Amino acid sequence: MHKSALFAAAVAAVALGTLTGSARAAHIPIPNADYSAAITSRLAGNQPAGWTFGWASDGVLDGSYTNLVQDNGRLETVANAAYPDPAPGSSLTLGRGATTPTFTYVGASAVAGNFGIASLPLSFVRPGDTVGTAPNLLDVVAAVGYTFTLADLGGGPKEVFIESFSFGVADQWASGIRTQVFKNGGGAPLFANLFNSGDFFDSAFPQALGGGPFSIGTFAPGDTVFFTFGAAGVPTGDEMRFNFTLATVPEPGALGLAFVVALVPALRRRRARVR
Repeated sequence: MHKSALFAAAVAAVALGTLTGSARAAHIPIPNADYSAAITSRLAGNQPAGWTFGWASDGVLDGSYTNLVQDNGRLETVANAAYPDPAPGSSLTLGRGATTPTFTYVGASAVAGNFGIASLPLSFVRPGDTVGTAPNLLDVVAAVGYTFTLADLGGGPKEVFIESFSFGVADQWASGIRTQVFKNGGGAPLFANLFNSGDFFDSAFPQALGGGPFSIGTFAPGDTVFFTFGAAGVPTGDEMRFNFTLATVPEPGALGLAFVVALVPALRRRRARVR
């Protein structure tokens, strides 16, 4: 092979390896997997595709959750035009909009401001009571689920990322909010954290400080990711504002092929000049 052709092939190989590696790190947003859009749609009376909004009256986190119902402009445990609802749901709700003066976010807003984040999410959650007897109390959680489709994952199992997220807890505080992420319900959580009064975390943070995105593992079509929110052993009295989006990764070969196609004309021009 001519030296120029060997050089061109080497350049192509290095460029392809480097570019494909960085391209694999690029994430593809899942169009329907935007919680802010989903809860807005649900509160408007729609059923956003792929989403469930439920609660666990028995505190068992197994993926079998009872659907929340619209009441008082929110999603609550009982449609009775009253609030709080009867135990064990009590204060449990998913909603969107202002909740002052009952809940304020001075602490979380101050943390957000330090990172140039001007506002907290509009969507919020309040957990329910606890059930059982000490020391084996179980949280009555609000549970938000998203079920992946074939189209979401490009036809097969894919690694999924929580791409963007924002979590901020109100100044009024009983015990914090225990937030966990599960695959299909049950088993060990993929993610677990206790958010306390004034806490704020956002995907825009540096990764060393808890920023994102981050992987929650591989999901197949039909699998569901659940986000659960519990009272951490002390019933009611807490609220958290949050949102999140989900993303996946492209097929490695697809982007690699695109780079090859883009490089071929350049390599041909180089060979023409060398001759």
